[in-house]
Amino acid sequence: MEYTIDSCYEVYQSRCLEESGIPVSLHKFRRIFTEEYNITFKAPKSDSCSTCDSIYVSLRDAKPKNDVPRIEQLNTELDLHHRKAQAVQKAIANASKEVSENPGTYAITFDLPQALPTPKLYTGPKTRCDFR
Repeated sequence: MEYTIDSCYEVYQSRCLEESGIPVSLHKFRRIFTEEYNITFKAPKSDSCSTCDSIYVSLRDAKPKNDVPRIEQLNTELDLHHRKAQAVQKAIANASKEVSENPGTYAITFDLPQALPTPKLYTGPKTRCDFR
């Protein structure tokens, strides 16, 4: 079900009718929802990496203080972090390519911070899983 203010209003309206209550108008419901509770339904523009966020905050703190060694250290950490992320993305792309080229090959990839808890994979006597 896609959540919108209109769909929430329909649920609210049916709940009011079930409980013999009088629902407010859609206009008032929308105003309360958006102005008083400041709730909106939309997909985030992009995922945010907590490591990047932490480094950016530290950089923002170090720049006004003109802490050059700290700024250089943070920029090095950020560069290393981005390189690691690119290496992982490249490994995932290579695994996908290998799977498409070899019909008997399977690959399972996870974005672990977002997929926790990770699934348990059964490896029986006739099943072979290679973890790289």
